[in-house]
Formats: sequence, structure tokens, C-alpha cells
Amino acid sequence: MGNNTTPIAPQGNGTIATWSYSGGAAPHECVNAPMACYGDTKYIHTSTRDGVHLFTTPPSGYPDTEIARVELFSRCKDEAFSDQGIQLGFLIGGTQYWSGNLMVTSASVYVELRNSWATNPNTSLPWTWNDIQNLQFGIKAVRMTGGWDGHPRCSQLQLIVWCNE
Repeated sequence: MGNNTTPIAPQGNGTIATWSYSGGAAPHECVNAPMACYGDTKYIHTSTRDGVHLFTTPPSGYPDTEIARVELFSRCKDEAFSDQGIQLGFLIGGTQYWSGNLMVTSASVYVELRNSWATNPNTSLPWTWNDIQNLQFGIKAVRMTGGWDGHPRCSQLQLIVWCNE
């Protein structure tokens, strides 16, 4: 059995939206590039440790296929090149679920960072399209080494649903 993917771009701000944005009319427009990074023309950024920015998913239009896993994908860099990091995660049913720390290693180029979940972390059951429709997904700035002096910048954030064919 093969897999195919359904990429889902951010639809709008979620319930927590603390990152600033540049180059777009709204934060979700700065990270919703479907296949390529906006680079330094559109991005969200923060200088706040543990700053969180969540996004909503579209309210409808999902396929009727079995979900194999869900992945969050981002392209980020650290404006201060201070070896700080991010976490990728969800808000589901009022609870936040975050990946482990993902190091942002460059101030000059965007690096790809991703994390996958085989099951819904809220229920420990296989993902459903109803789960996808009702969650929020996003990014969190975290300290990786030493004190906080990070300035992570993100120019792409996608929710990628891997489906069984």
C-alpha cells in the first residue's frame, strides 16, 4: 500500500498568536507557500522565548481517505544565529502538544524542520479528517543552548497529511 500526501496551508490565526509578521497582510499569508519558501520576502518571527503562534485549518474540503500519519513541516532560520530552536505542534481539545526541540542552525539560509505523529496525541487513536478539521497547528520558539537570545524566523509552515492509497 502506497502513500500520498495532502498539504494543508494555514487558514488564519489560531487562539494563540504572539509572533510578528512581515511581508503579508496577515501572519498565515507569510507562511502558506505550498511548495517553496518565501525566503525573506514573507515570514513570521519572534524574539520571545516560548512564544507560540497557532494557525487554523480550512473548515472543509478534505478527502475521504485513511490517514497514515500527520507531519508538520517548516522552513526556519535564526536571525541572531544563536543556535536557538523551535517546536512544532498542535492545539487539540484545549491541550497543546509539541514536538521535541528542533535546532535552527543558520542565520543565512532557511533549514527544513519537521516532525511526524502516527496517532492523534490527544486520543492516541489513528488520525481522522474530523481531527484535522478541528485542530490548530503552529510553532513555538525554544531555548536550545545557553541563555535566550534567539530570533527565529519562519517562512513556511505546512500541515502534511499522509494518506493510505
